[in-house]
Amino acid sequence: MKSTQFAEFMTTKVLPSLSLLEAEVQNSMLKLLGEVCMFTGLHSNAKQATESLYKLVLETVPQQNAAENNTEDLNFIKLESLLFAFHTMSAQAPEHLADNPDLQKEFKAGMQYFALTIQAYTRKLDEFIRGKNRLELNKEENKKKMTAHRSAKNISSIIKDLFHSPPSYKAKIIVSWRPQNDKVKSTHFFLLTCTVFRQTQYNCIAGNRQVNIIYWRSNLQ
Repeated sequence: MKSTQFAEFMTTKVLPSLSLLEAEVQNSMLKLLGEVCMFTGLHSNAKQATESLYKLVLETVPQQNAAENNTEDLNFIKLESLLFAFHTMSAQAPEHLADNPDLQKEFKAGMQYFALTIQAYTRKLDEFIRGKNRLELNKEENKKKMTAHRSAKNISSIIKDLFHSPPSYKAKIIVSWRPQNDKVKSTHFFLLTCTVFRQTQYNCIAGNRQVNIIYWRSNLQ
């Protein structure tokens, strides 16, 4: 059993109104979407999901001025989740980029500075890790850097795929906050999604219509 239905709900019902949610809720929703994308099957409306995610990615990825700021301030988990979700959905609707050279050009231009920033930050973290033994890396203050390192490498792999012409979808991603030897079965993950997330309802106003969003927040810390 795949987590496809949950992915479809997230991409078609939640993402269009994501900006109406609080920042913390947005981050939690996108993080959950990233996990779901590791196990999702064929999406019934992959093109619509891809188009929504494409817009969100370009709106969220830092541009030249932002990229020159401290890399530590970047929300790697949010960026990784968005890019991975876009990579996953775009693989099911490859014509979105492959059949539109202008869109490919726009995407590469929008991602260029961020891609360079990620490369530089990955090299910096590589040097940091090489200078530490396993005991030091297990210290709490260094665990965040290790997660950031995995996140940056995932982001780089996704961008590398998407920068191909036409884009390729070869990267196999395990999201950075899960164990890297993660062998969770899709059935188990789907059941986990259904049983350990409690439902919270958000009512937002978008223009003249009320948007009802169901938010599943994990009970597990």
